[in-house]
Amino acid sequence: MNLRVDHDAMWRAFHAAVTEPLQKARIPFAVTPGNHDASASGYFEPERQRFEAEWSARKPDLDYVDDTHYPFYYAFRMGPARFVSLDATIVGKLNEPQRTWLRRLLKKSKESIKI
Repeated sequence: MNLRVDHDAMWRAFHAAVTEPLQKARIPFAVTPGNHDASASGYFEPERQRFEAEWSARKPDLDYVDDTHYPFYYAFRMGPARFVSLDATIVGKLNEPQRTWLRRLLKKSKESIKI
């Protein structure tokens, strides 16, 4: 963890500038973990835990297809579109649990599409 960063101030400022105005406007804000705020690298575990706490407390009201692993990876529908957020915060292939989850999700989506 970078001890020179005031994480409390960072999150307060972000929510004041982004999250809260969007909530007041009733615009859902779907987050995706990034390498600076939620890296799966063990070195950043405190930041990852903070990311989870911040966004679990502010989970948007969306039509979730699967939110079991929110806020790290999840999927939702908005109109005819399907959105997938993945936790790709470390270099290399997507980890096996997410690949399995994504395969299952895509198969289920394909089966539900009526042409």
